[in-house]
Amino acid sequence: MKKTYLKYQNWILQHEKVTKVRLLKSGKPLFLASQMQTFMQQLNKEQKDVFYRIRQWCIDKVNGKNPEPFRVFINGGAGTGKSHLIKCLHYEITKILSTHSTNPDDIVVLLTAPTATAAFNIGGTTLHQAFSLPPSLPLPYIYLRDDTINKLRSKLQNLSILIIDEISMVGQRSLLYVSERLRQIKQSGNALFGNICVIAVGDFYQLPPVKQKCLYDLRPENSFPLWSSNFSLVELKQIMRQKDDSVFAHLLNRLRVKRKDQHISLRDEALLKSCENHTIPPETLHIFGTNKEVESHNNQIIESVCKITQTISAQDYDKHPQTGRLTLKEQPYDTSHDYLPAHLILGPKARVMLIRNVDVACGLVNGAMGTITEVLPPKRDGLCPKESWYYLTMREFAKIKHQDLNISLS
Repeated sequence: MKKTYLKYQNWILQHEKVTKVRLLKSGKPLFLASQMQTFMQQLNKEQKDVFYRIRQWCIDKVNGKNPEPFRVFINGGAGTGKSHLIKCLHYEITKILSTHSTNPDDIVVLLTAPTATAAFNIGGTTLHQAFSLPPSLPLPYIYLRDDTINKLRSKLQNLSILIIDEISMVGQRSLLYVSERLRQIKQSGNALFGNICVIAVGDFYQLPPVKQKCLYDLRPENSFPLWSSNFSLVELKQIMRQKDDSVFAHLLNRLRVKRKDQHISLRDEALLKSCENHTIPPETLHIFGTNKEVESHNNQIIESVCKITQTISAQDYDKHPQTGRLTLKEQPYDTSHDYLPAHLILGPKARVMLIRNVDVACGLVNGAMGTITEVLPPKRDGLCPKESWYYLTMREFAKIKHQDLNISLS
């Protein structure tokens, strides 16, 4: 069974910060030097300690001292400036190492994350995309073919430092594949991570990996030496995001480390209740326990917000077992293996969400949200116009054309 939606050839996406995306696509620094100087001046003592340690390693490398590769885990709760530190490190590492590279445009530091949304937030790419990782990560490790690995070698031949953000979502198999892939790219024998430095950033109190064992699993039977025996720890404790509201900041940190069997204090409970807002705007994001409740709420909001709505049915196909030929069904299936609904109710002013990664650098990633401004009608034969436009106003996107996007109501 194959389910498809709205396969328009082109989309127009509007961006408030086109310059930012253009710089990303060209591989140049995300921020101007003057901006980065301001960012680095804002580093606190904890951030400066690790920043200057890594900066000194880069200086030693370009001075021919051949320092040993380092692997560090920068840990910290929400608001401790992890992303801010990543921006400063990426800028400084690039500035020092690229000037001594054969080609100044070579990748000397690689920004990555396990998900497309996390990668876009730091101006990077996903681990799977960066290293051509297979979706299922089968064991034992599967080596890349010569033509594919040669392309990666050409791209990453001068790579010195790998940065992985949101490390809590990276499983044991993922990290193993990254290490083995770097060994294959760098042809470094048994050297871990191909003798590349690794900066892992994140918070193990946050989301765990999907369908993989966690890196931090302390049970002896789940021990993972690649992580536990090779990464030193740097902990960021000073909260920067809510630094002007230290009481609330410390409350958030107590909630972060609280165990399931621990009760919240009466004082903390009272503070949380004081933050409650009983007047909820209709556009506020709602969380439900079932897809049926989500669909019901979405339809109610669309009916109230959109003056004109259209119901667009999925195009489901049956595949002939002998010939493999696809035949379009008259009516779509009520359910599907990928949980796509049989019908979408849409209209101008309806909020939508991408449910497929399209272009990480431009922020067209799973979970990105926008607002429909116009829906063009189909041709007389009921099919989508080949060269029609579907207009979206997206807060974080550039004016770029893309193909074959699937959307879901937010």
